[in-house]
Amino acid sequence: MSLLETQIGPANEWVLGKLGWPLPRERMAETSMPREPTRCRIAMLTFDEPPRLWRAADDLFLNGIGACQLCLFGLPQVLADSDPAQLQTPLALSEDFRQTFRCVIWRPSVIVRISEATTIEMKCGTRASDLFTPVAESVFEARWLKPDMRHSLANDVATGAVVLLVASNTAEQQALGARLLLRHGNRDLQTHEFSQPH
Repeated sequence: MSLLETQIGPANEWVLGKLGWPLPRERMAETSMPREPTRCRIAMLTFDEPPRLWRAADDLFLNGIGACQLCLFGLPQVLADSDPAQLQTPLALSEDFRQTFRCVIWRPSVIVRISEATTIEMKCGTRASDLFTPVAESVFEARWLKPDMRHSLANDVATGAVVLLVASNTAEQQALGARLLLRHGNRDLQTHEFSQPH
């Protein structure tokens, strides 16, 4: 590599392009290399009772899974009523827990379109929100949802239940999240793994 190449930073690449100079060989390889799709891993479980839901959230929190990785799906009034403060446990009432889950619980609800005719409300953490594609203001699509997942999600929400989704960074964390959901829920667990382009 020449001295000139070692002194070229990203801020100067635009100037070089305007002058018609080639980029350093390494930088050309970086800019031409396509980015790998993100591997997404989720686990979902339906909860009929808020205490079960928040005990699961307690356990997820204690095991290193944060609010940014969670989504809640439900009817508007059900989501409004599903406040962890109603669960009188030391962790649910602790300031750390309240601060951590505030970004989900007190975040404005948005609409997720799961079919042409069906939309539901969700509250989503910042990491989990990357799973959904914006299609309009406060309207998102979950293009990765399999048909059976769409059907069960719509049916469960219509009955007044809350569906908790955990977005995991690794296969190990997905397995952990699934075990914790099953520990507190009494419904069937759903898991899914898919690639999402940048």
